[in-house]
Amino acid sequence: MALINIIYKIMPSEPGEELASKIVSSIRDRVKSLNATLRDYKIEPLAFGLYTIKVLFTVPEEDDNVIDSLEDILRNTSGVSSIEVVGMTRL
Repeated sequence: MALINIIYKIMPSEPGEELASKIVSSIRDRVKSLNATLRDYKIEPLAFGLYTIKVLFTVPEEDDNVIDSLEDILRNTSGVSSIEVVGMTRL
């Protein structure tokens, strides 16, 4: 079974590193029901107290719905302003 690594850039709706940490924690809890694994994340300063979050997920290539479900979870997480795919590769 082939796997896909996907890197998302998440922009919080408000400044503050604490909000970014809460977002990561919430995402980690919410994706447990999916066939997706949160492999890694980085919280990086952007400007004026704003932070970006980069998260790495591994999902099975054969499951077409898991990516859509994952993106819905990311978009609907409290405190998230926007998400963007910045990388995708097949393992």
